[in-house]
Amino acid sequence: MTILMQIALQSESPKTSLSTLARTNITPNYLLVNRDIQPTLLKQLKKFIKEFYGDNPTISLDY
Repeated sequence: MTILMQIALQSESPKTSLSTLARTNITPNYLLVNRDIQPTLLKQLKKFIKEFYGDNPTISLDY
């Protein structure tokens, strides 16, 4: 689980989302990763984003 997701899930406010955290913190909008781990990282990111936002992010309360 990513650090931002852990923060969002542990937050006292149920409406805290990744986008809110990104707006309130200085965070890069890109990752620099070794090519060897890129496929695994992308797979895990997609998994956790889908887990967090659901199948249709536009209707998610956390979107």
